[in-house]
Amino acid sequence: SSTSLGAIAVFIFVWAFWTAIRWFQRRRISLSKIQLAEIVYPAFVLLMTVGIWFTLKFHTTLLGLFRVNSNFSERVILWRFSWSGFKDHILGGWGWMAAWQTPLFFKREMYFYQEFQWVIVTGNKWSHSGVMDVLLGGGVIGAGLLVLAILWSGARQLERVFTQTAGQWAFAATWFVIAASTQESFIVGNHFLWLLLVASMAGSKNEIRESIKVN
Repeated sequence: SSTSLGAIAVFIFVWAFWTAIRWFQRRRISLSKIQLAEIVYPAFVLLMTVGIWFTLKFHTTLLGLFRVNSNFSERVILWRFSWSGFKDHILGGWGWMAAWQTPLFFKREMYFYQEFQWVIVTGNKWSHSGVMDVLLGGGVIGAGLLVLAILWSGARQLERVFTQTAGQWAFAATWFVIAASTQESFIVGNHFLWLLLVASMAGSKNEIRESIKVN
């Protein structure tokens, strides 16, 4: 599917980015820990965020360049439905995946948006987007905690890019899952991509041991 291809493209880009930084660090430009944490890493996060947003915004045009047909109309309906539900419980959300089991979640839109009746008739139980699932289920608090965990884990593993043989792979795996989760409900407890995200964010055994020693 286009989701898999897009996520693979993100994986390759992130791996190439940190591989290039690693090459410059070792052979041409020596970056300090402060420069990595205050300049390189924030620039990387901003680049990835804008890039994913741009791709979602103009996915039809981008896929057309590669002569790939894609119809996101049903997903867009689900995303709008989920977004309106998020705005109803913006702070703490409805509870993890609880909105889809709550009759009120469907009744609130039935009389206002004719296209949303498709959601009700088909009986969908997810947003078709891990990002929307988190916003709908956890609100600003849940989304904020997830973003904080992703940013903190990345900052903690910056030195890993230069000290381990394949240090840049953790970043690539993390953003692979994040990119895929914009289109699919992968952030659930029983999906292997959720486990991949947690594992890539956790770091190596050595880093975990060092963290335990420090604490």
